[in-house]
Formats: sequence, structure tokens, C-alpha cells
Amino acid sequence: MDGRPRLGPEKNTATVRPFGTWPLDVDEANSVLACGDYGLRLVRHHRQTWLVGERAGSGIPLGTRPTWSRLYRMLIRLRSTRRIRDRTWLARLAASLDPRTISTNGGPPDREWWRLVEMVGEDPILRMHCATLGTGSGPGVAPAFHEPLPAHPDFPGGTVAVTVPALLETSSALPAGLLGEVLNNRFERQQNALHHFLEHFVRPPLRVFRLVLENSRSLLLTPRADTLAVELSPELQATGRIVFTPSVGVRDANRATSGEVREGMRALARTLDTLAGAFERLDSRGDGLRPGEVRSAVHHVVAAELRDLEADSADVLSGRHPLSGFVHTVPAEQDELLRRVLHTVQERTRERRWHPDFPQPMVVIDLASCGLVAPDPSPRQRPAGTVPGDPRASPVPLGPAWSGTVHSGLPRFVWDVRDAGGRVVFCVSGQRDGDRVRRVLDETGVPEADLIHVPEPTVESLAGWTVRRLRELGHGEVVAVFDDGFAAELRSPVDPHGALVVALSSGRRLPRQRNGRAEGASAARAGTGRVPAIDSFETSPRRRPERRHPVLSNTHSLEELQVAALRENRSAQRWAVRLSGSETEALVRSVVDDADSAAERTARGALSRFAVHEADNSEQRRYRTLGALHHVFTRKQFLKGSRSNYVLADMLRDAGGSVARGEPIDVVLLGFPVKQSLNRLKAYGPLPDIAELGGLVRLRELQQAARRVYPPGLRINVLTDGRHFRPRPGSLTRAYTRKLHEYAELVGLDGSVSIREIDAVARERLGSAVLSRRPELFRTFRSSLERAVADLDITDNPLRTLDRVQERAERWEGAPERGTARSLGLFREMVMSMVYSVPVPVPAGADRLGWARTVYADVYNLVDTHISPETRQARVAVLRRAWHNAIRYLSTMRVDEELGYEELFSPRIRLTVSAVTRGRCGFTYLGGSGLLPWQGTGVLDTRGYVAVDFAVSLIDQGFVPAYSPLLGRRQPLMMVPAQHTEPLPRGSRAEGTRLDVGLRSRARLRRR
Repeated sequence: MDGRPRLGPEKNTATVRPFGTWPLDVDEANSVLACGDYGLRLVRHHRQTWLVGERAGSGIPLGTRPTWSRLYRMLIRLRSTRRIRDRTWLARLAASLDPRTISTNGGPPDREWWRLVEMVGEDPILRMHCATLGTGSGPGVAPAFHEPLPAHPDFPGGTVAVTVPALLETSSALPAGLLGEVLNNRFERQQNALHHFLEHFVRPPLRVFRLVLENSRSLLLTPRADTLAVELSPELQATGRIVFTPSVGVRDANRATSGEVREGMRALARTLDTLAGAFERLDSRGDGLRPGEVRSAVHHVVAAELRDLEADSADVLSGRHPLSGFVHTVPAEQDELLRRVLHTVQERTRERRWHPDFPQPMVVIDLASCGLVAPDPSPRQRPAGTVPGDPRASPVPLGPAWSGTVHSGLPRFVWDVRDAGGRVVFCVSGQRDGDRVRRVLDETGVPEADLIHVPEPTVESLAGWTVRRLRELGHGEVVAVFDDGFAAELRSPVDPHGALVVALSSGRRLPRQRNGRAEGASAARAGTGRVPAIDSFETSPRRRPERRHPVLSNTHSLEELQVAALRENRSAQRWAVRLSGSETEALVRSVVDDADSAAERTARGALSRFAVHEADNSEQRRYRTLGALHHVFTRKQFLKGSRSNYVLADMLRDAGGSVARGEPIDVVLLGFPVKQSLNRLKAYGPLPDIAELGGLVRLRELQQAARRVYPPGLRINVLTDGRHFRPRPGSLTRAYTRKLHEYAELVGLDGSVSIREIDAVARERLGSAVLSRRPELFRTFRSSLERAVADLDITDNPLRTLDRVQERAERWEGAPERGTARSLGLFREMVMSMVYSVPVPVPAGADRLGWARTVYADVYNLVDTHISPETRQARVAVLRRAWHNAIRYLSTMRVDEELGYEELFSPRIRLTVSAVTRGRCGFTYLGGSGLLPWQGTGVLDTRGYVAVDFAVSLIDQGFVPAYSPLLGRRQPLMMVPAQHTEPLPRGSRAEGTRLDVGLRSRARLRRR
């Protein structure tokens, strides 16, 4: 592999291209560009070589002595790739790069190999990360052409496979080897080489290993470096897929012996070690990575990919091998039990909203048995044949022997209880050092919780004494108790007062049963009877019944997601759907037609129920018309919250006059500020997508139903607040609003809806004199709120600080400061909402999405000794920005109230999309979703419903982007399930995949 062309020109076939640092031959390069239909060519001008043609503008200089590497990198920068697939040319290119890809070692492929080939061809997620080498219809059929299959949709001109050994070789033309050349050819120049290496060479074999094991019950046993290849584009760009040759051993996991599993895991570990070592040698040339940083990064990827395995997969991988320390699973019964506790807390909190005198739900945890992890006794202290956590092992000494760590998942579990509205109480023996315990909890990231010291001696268990005292004092309702001693006393899963009692196993032990329920430690514990036991406080980031199919998260906030545990899938971008203009129009027409049909059914039901046309006089007709309109507005597809919040009397007040005069009814709602895309966890981009388009279709549906009941219809006023509550670039909000107007015209709503900035409407209706008071009022209210929290620092134990603000609001007195007290009462909730919608400072070279996941993994944790200084600094910046944004937002709300913004339109029907209060009609754009259209990414789910969800969850679940001419190539119109996409026929010159026609034709809005 010396970089020279190995084959001469062929008839009608371009010369096989050189690569690396060899000088560029203009005629040969133009032959390659012409035969590949790049739409580009090279010209010589004033001793310079220029690249001219499509996307090259007036020309791009390549220098006086350009190289092939320079040409390829420029093609990659221009997103230009070969469009014509020539099988012969690809075969010769592959042979030129690596002759080993043409032959396969060993005998003919066995049945397990063909099973893998079939699996890769049918599984839409698996084929994003791997391909197989060769074609054939079954056992005994020799491959006709050694080409990665299935074809990659991002490269219509085909791809080639290069074995790992050839990738790592060096030559005079490639002093850094082909690996170094490929890394330098990355499109994302701001992304550092290490991250690119991890995502394209380390994560794919791990991801494939897990997917094949979990989704098909097969196991790749020998993923050795010499049986693996990587897929490259004709421009020598990594596609992110590994390629398997028939030499890769595949076995049924149910029949695999422990020795075969051990050998397979060793082979995988050696392959990763080989790749990591090659990158370290490249980095030694001066990229500036710290010693051990590459290995640490590889270990991080291994841990992410082998985390949260299905229990039966963890069973298979439970033996001794180099990667055994990374194998992780959450038993199904543990996940169900902890979710049951959280659900109970949520239900009790929901009841407290209607009955404030109800006690706060509490969870009691005994730190001695369930919190702080005790050090494991040394092998000499254990009885022969025991393992850590075995009941026969020596008892762990108490007191000073406590370690400085807590059980896995405890910080997150405490946070989830708090987020659900509950309270966590830790209990500890009176002789313990309370300051040390509190320091350990803080340093390990456990959120603020009560710590109770139980006096000694006591005949009760620590948790038992604590629960009894809490009940005697009436401080709360204990809904769950985690304590081994209490469990042993009761021998029942529920105490006499109805609290769930849970024990903690003394240690985690694999294997587990095939049904996902823990075997060994939890089941073998003596003395716990029927009391449930858990291994840790971890819950799965994915609900188990949903793991096999992509689903929506159905969450209201990023707080509810374990963002750090959700898996990345950068390959989804290369397997995106590319919708044509006609396909987009058909999809939108499907949504609109279904909404119109629903509007007709709704109106027909309203007219039938209230018999509007049978009224005897005008007054009766007016009353019945208002009743029918109230029926329309409170249908399940429109209504948010309870119908009791907006009764018929409210409709009479808001619309009675307009109906009496036969005029359109004013409807007012705030919304559509701007897409929340600053941290990339929520939305893919800044422009409105199918979620906003679906929201406008919902307004059309409301209008259509109302017109059938009351022909003058509605005059819908959408007041946008993109720059009202916080400063944003005018170009951003204008682009967003301009696209909204395009959507309104597209769905036929442009004649009956007004989309305008709220301040522009206020200037017209209130007058300049009123608005001139705004700056001074804002400064006054902001100063008042700032003084109220001046002594608090959000970076000093953030959650405790927010609790102090809440306590201060409850104690605030004095009529002149009643407005400030009300703002303080909303302050905690506002900050915790703002945290997830502010920009995240990103270090140079870091991946934006990956960095945001790290920052938001535990954004309120600033004292954990395991987080890096950069992470802490980013969290501090996020919290401070959220704090100041909350002050601005609440001050603006007070100004709006003072100036009468609420009465800009009066009388009117006020639709509320957030917290619904009595007298206002709650409204939902996309039925069934807890998010507003601009708070996430638009998605078409497996049933064809238009919905919205967080981008980070959609990526984890297996959705892929779908691009459309409506938004262009920079932002997808929506996300779609990968299993509803189809690769284009081989040889097609178009890019991307195709959306299943059946799903597209079913596109519609949800009814509830």
C-alpha cells in the first residue's frame, strides 16, 4: 500500500485513485470526478490548481502542488460524494487499498453466518452500525462481489471495506497510516480526533456486539481484528460501520459454552486494545492528550455500551473475561419495585395539590444497611468459596469501616423522590459521626435530605425507630422503608400502616435468571421472607416493556430522563430519510384531511346534542350555540386539564356578546416563542418542525369545528413571546415566525389566524404612553426580587438554596411586597425549568450533544469529587444563567400584569397551554403529549401520530431524522421510527432512505 495506482485506465472506467501525499495528476483526477458524476472538475490557473463546479462558488484553490488528500478533504467539506456505482471500479479500489478484503479465510460460510447476514439486512438499527462482506442467497452460495451489504444510503456511489490490519499499516504516502488519513478526513472539523475515533471505530463493534446478542439471541464469538473491516467512502471517509467477514464466528447464545463466551469477549477486548494502541501512536505525534486519556475514553464507551443490558444477556456475559467489570444490568423486579415507590410518591403529591393539609410522602432509608457501602472484606477474611456479598462471608465491621461511597443509583433515586414531590429521610445510629456522613453524601452527589440520628441503645431497627417517631410527630406519611433490620423484624412486604418495606441485598451476583429476575443474592437472603430485596437503587433509563420497539418518553421535563444513561447514535444522521416535495405535501395533506374529518364529527356531535337548529327563538338559539361551542372547546383533542376549569358560564361571559352580534369570536393564546434548541437535548434545530405544523393543524381543526357550529367562526390571535421574557437575536425569532406563517398558509389557516409578537400588539392596543412605563416598572420589580434573594448563591448547594427561596416565600409578609412574595413562590419552579433551556458553554473540540449530556447528567451536583473542573464550570454557568433568567421572567410577568397585558383582547376566550386555572380554557396542541411543540423535536411515532419529544430520547430509542424541502438539509422536519424506513434500491443516485408509504399515509393528530 504505497499510495500509487495499481491499475491502469480501463475503458469507460476511471483510473483507480491514488491517495495520501502523492502529487495530484489533474487529468487523472478529472477522470475520477467525471466518471463519479461529482459535478466538479480541476483547472489550472496562474500556476494554481482550482476546484470548480457544484457548490464550489467561483472556485476553490488547492495550491500549486496539491495532493490527493487535499482533493478528498475538499470534496468532503463540500459534502460531495461519488454518485455513480461501478461494481468493477469498487472492486479494484478495494483491492488497491487492501487485497485482504477480496479473500476470506477459512472454509465456506456456515449457517450461523447466513443468519447474521439476514439479521443485518433486516434490522434497521443493526445495519446502521455494521455490514457484511459478500452477497449470496444462502449456505453454499459463494459471494459474487465483496462489497459491504446492505448498501450505505449516504454514499450512492458505493463503499469499500478495509481490514483493521490494513487500516493500521503505514507507508511513505501515508506516514500516519490509513487510520490517520481517515481521521483527518472527518467532516466535523471542530470535533476532536479522539471523539471521531471513538464514534467511528470503537463504539460500532461494541454496539453491534450488544445488538446481536440482545435482539437475535446470537453472539459474536470471535470479533478479532483480522476478521473485521471498516467501511470507507470513495473519498476515504469513515461511514461509522464495521464490516464482518465470514471468518467471524457466530454462535447461538443459548448453546455457547463459558469457554466460548470467554474467548469471544477476549477477542473483542483485544480488538479494542489494538485500535486504542494505534490511536495512541498517532496521538504521540503531538495532539496533546494526557497520558491514559485514550484508554480512559475507550473504557467510557465500553461502559456505556455494556450498561443496562437485558438480564439474560448479562447472564451470558457473566463469566470471567477482560470486560466482565463493564457488564451491567438492572433486575426487572428491582426496576418495577423502585418505580412503584416513585409512583406512590407522585400519587400522594397529586392528592396534596387538591388537599394541602394532607401529609407529604416520605421515604426512609437506613444508611447502615442501604446507604453507605461498606468495604468488602479481603479474601483472607472470607470463608472458602464465598464471593463478595455472600451471606456466609464475615460480617462487615461497623463505625470507622464505612467507605466513602454510596450504593449505585442512590443519588438519582433521592432526586427522583424529591422531583415527585416527596421527601427522603436518612437514619443513622447515634454513635456515628454526623458531619462525616453528611460530607460523604454531599461528595457522592446525593441531593439534600434529612438526616436523623437514632439514639442508642434501642431494641428497634434504626428505620423502625425513625418511622415510629415520624408518625408520632405527624411530620409526613411514610410510603416506603429501605432497611434490612426492619425487613427482618416484619417478615412482610408491607408494614401495618401500609408502607412498603424493602431490603437491600448484601451484594450483586450474576448470573441472573432468563426472565430478568434476580437469582442468588436477593432470592437467597435468609430472614427476609416475602420482603422484596434490591441489589441497588438503580432503575433502568428505559421502561422494560418498551425496550424492543422505539417509543416516546412521555415525559414533561428533561429532569425525568437519565440523560447520561441514554445511548448515542450518530449513525442515525447518515441513515436519515430524504422526503421529496411531493411526499411532504402528501404527508401534510394526510394530517389536514384527518383533522378536517375529526372537526366534522365533533361539530356534528355538538349540533346533535344541543339541537341548535331546532331553537324556537334567537335567545334560545344563542344559548344553544354557546353550549355547542363549549362542547367543541372541551373535547378531548383540544382540552388540557379538567372541564370544571371552564364551564358554560365562562363561555357565556367570553363569547356571548360576539355570538349575539354575529361576529367572529376572539380567541387568544400565547406561544410559539422559538424552538428550544440551545443545548441540542430538546430540539434538533431553531426552526419550527412538524410539531409546530401539527399545532397549527390543531388550530385549524378547532376553527373548522367552530364554524360548523357557528358560521362566523373564530378570530385566533397567537401572541408570540420569543423576545418578550428573555433577550434573543431578532434574526432567530424572525426566522421562526416567518416559517410559522409559511406553515399556516400550507395548512389553510392563514386567513383565520394572526401570529404576531405580543409587544407589537400591546403597542397598538394599549398605546405608547402605557408602554413607556415598561422600562421603569421592570427595573423596579427586578430590583425588588433581586434584593429578596441577594444573600443566596445558586452555586452553593443549589437544591438547598432553592429550598430556602421556597421557605422565604412562605414566610414573606407585608401587603406592599405581595407581588414579590408571589414571585418568590414561583421562583424555585421557574429556575428548575430554565436550567434546561439555557445555552451550555462547550469546550473547544467537544461534541455539543455529548457535552450537554455530561453537564445535565446531574446538573445540581457541584461537589462530587469525580466530576472534572470543566464539567463543574459548565454547570455553574448553566445554573447562574437560569437564576438570572428566572428573575427576568418573573419581573416581566409582574410588568405585564401591571400594564394590563391580560386584557389586550376583551372579551375573548383565553386558551391556556400551561397551568390551567379556573375561568380559562386549557388547550393542547398535540393531544397526549406533556410537551409543547416548541419544547422538543417533532416526531411521527409508530402509529402515525404527530407528537413531540426530546431529541436525546428519540435518538436513544431508535428514531432517525427525516429531512424535507420545507426545512432543507440543516434541520429535519421530524424524526421517524427506523423500522419504518427503507433503503433505496442499490445503484440509486439519490441519498438517504425512504419513509414507509403506509406510515406516511397514516399521519394524523392524536385524539387525546
